Amino acid sequence: MIFKIRDMYNDKKYQEFVNMLERYPEIQKSFSYEDWRNYLNGLLFCNNFSKVLSILQNSENEIWNDEIFLTSILNKYYKTSNELELQVVYHIFSLYEKFIGKFNFNYRCAFARYNYILQSKTNTRFLEISQENLSEFEILIPTYQRRDIVKATVLEILSINPKIKITVFDNNSEDGTFDELSKLISVYENFNILKNSENLGFARNVCNCIKYSTRKYIHLISDENPSIVVNVLEGVKLMKEKKLGVLSGIYVYNHGKLGTILAQGKSFESQIKPQEFFDSSAYFTGLLFDGELLRKYLYTYQPLLEHPGNIYWYIFPTIIALIFSNGAYFDCNLIRGNVIEGERFLEKENRNIGGTWGLITKWQQYHMFMSFFDNLKKTEQLKQQELDNIHQMIQGRSAVMMKILFHAAQSEFPQCKEYFSYFDYSEKMALDRECKILKSMLEKIKNDVNVLDSDKKALNNILKNYKVQEYRNDLPFQVGLAMIRNSKSIFGYIKIFFVISDLIEKYKNEDKQNDIIPSKNKESFTYKLGELTLKAHNTWYKGGYINLYFQVKKLKKEIQKKGN
Repeated sequence: MIFKIRDMYNDKKYQEFVNMLERYPEIQKSFSYEDWRNYLNGLLFCNNFSKVLSILQNSENEIWNDEIFLTSILNKYYKTSNELELQVVYHIFSLYEKFIGKFNFNYRCAFARYNYILQSKTNTRFLEISQENLSEFEILIPTYQRRDIVKATVLEILSINPKIKITVFDNNSEDGTFDELSKLISVYENFNILKNSENLGFARNVCNCIKYSTRKYIHLISDENPSIVVNVLEGVKLMKEKKLGVLSGIYVYNHGKLGTILAQGKSFESQIKPQEFFDSSAYFTGLLFDGELLRKYLYTYQPLLEHPGNIYWYIFPTIIALIFSNGAYFDCNLIRGNVIEGERFLEKENRNIGGTWGLITKWQQYHMFMSFFDNLKKTEQLKQQELDNIHQMIQGRSAVMMKILFHAAQSEFPQCKEYFSYFDYSEKMALDRECKILKSMLEKIKNDVNVLDSDKKALNNILKNYKVQEYRNDLPFQVGLAMIRNSKSIFGYIKIFFVISDLIEKYKNEDKQNDIIPSKNKESFTYKLGELTLKAHNTWYKGGYINLYFQVKKLKKEIQKKGN
């Protein structure tokens, strides 16, 4: 049956192929990974998107780990505006990003469009939240001169559950923000607004958000991006389970210059590596933090708030979280991103300060990060893991900075390209790892050689002893030895004939290998005497023993002569 179904697919009879599988679902038990991919393709050809989604959501991800299969689906549907088709793209893109890992702008835009659809359906109904869960987190909103926007954001969140704790930090607005939002304090028991006596700047205002927070987990948002409460609750649950310091969700936004919706973040849950501190938090809004951890180390980066490169100062909470704890990418939207036309708040903030793309500004940012890392190592008693995390952060940002300087130099002075050298730090790290592996292998080889040398010496000793023993067991040696021993008495001379006969008989009954006896051993007196005696014994009837007397005397003279 399985072969018949495969033939249907190969013959492009997709409807018959799908119908047969629906009629005999037990066939799926014998499916290979390729059969599952063919089944999914067949369903797509038949526009059965709901069945496709059901399979994707309830199957092992490894089944779909095939680049050709994934890209064929993404290429077919990434331009679509149909919600079901976009939902398929949403799931397929997550597999593509996880297993293939190649960046594709078109695929990511389609993924962002479906995320926008998802977030537009959130915060629409009341959500029952236990007191235990309510007491675990709070939402912090820094604001300035955006009375109506921040009020709408607060009311949207509280419409989900009026007991959610929210604190707004008004940076001395002059548009009536404080007075307007103060009216909500009497209505919502866990809502509060604090006002600075002067405009402290965006950096210090957010620093105050952290300083005056009280809950274990804090959700930092901008005044235009309401928290998606149901996802925040799931995020807090994940942070508790994995003991995370920071959780970075998907952030959907409108790219002003490109005029399209984009998405920041990962489409699947994964660890944030220390060197990814910048990319995982460069959009700031919507990050979930371990508030206790940030409050403990808040003092470490407060002095840098006046640094000229503090455009990206808000990345420091993520740095702290990744040094002293760990972080993860969350495959959900934690906030409703701003996808309206025009600049986002942080884009305006960056433009007002002077932009983030100039070479001088980039160097100031790099200097700020490096100063922070250096001071932290000097002032804190860091564990080895914490030092390793800092080391990875320095490597990551240094690689980016060197690349920026390299391209800037090449662009400014193209006539001097041969003077500029650049290496990819990630490649260097890979080479360093390979070098360590090779050094380890070389060390192992050296140890193996030493062991082999030791074994060789032991083997030589064994072989030497074996050869000596073989030499001593050889017939000429045994006969010569018998001659020497029996030449000391008349009785010995009388029985020598019988002793030699007995030795010859024993030797015939044993399988001796004379060819391994070293030639130098065959030149010894005992061995030569044995050979002469054997010859005399074999010719005893011709007077062999009489002749032996003269042969032995001659042998003694030869041995003595060699000795001199």
